Amino acid sequence: MKDKTTSQWLADQQALAGVSDEALASVLGYESPKVIQMFKSGDMKVPISKVPVLADALDLNPGLLMRRVLNDLSPEMLHAVEHCLGALCLSEGEQKLIAAIRKANPSKEPVPIMFDRDAIITLVVA
Repeated sequence: MKDKTTSQWLADQQALAGVSDEALASVLGYESPKVIQMFKSGDMKVPISKVPVLADALDLNPGLLMRRVLNDLSPEMLHAVEHCLGALCLSEGEQKLIAAIRKANPSKEPVPIMFDRDAIITLVVA
């Protein structure tokens, strides 16, 4: 799933966002920045309930962060959730495709017509 642990990845993302431990702790509702340090050291897992706010604070894709957090808590649960509900996040390419389809005709629901599922040749009628 990933090359870095969630704690290492989170530390990198926080550094890229330029958000201090103190500011992040405050946004997440913690009194002490030690909790953030524990997230980044791997001594404490990010609570699922904090994922949306944490993703927003670090400008991260919330689905990607949720996927990492769920995988850390229970890979089996992540697999079951994605099996039943589909992927928790879209790739950057998928997001661009959906944005382009919505932009083409924002007032009408697009209707995909599959020509060949194996080759993923699709016509989207907007």
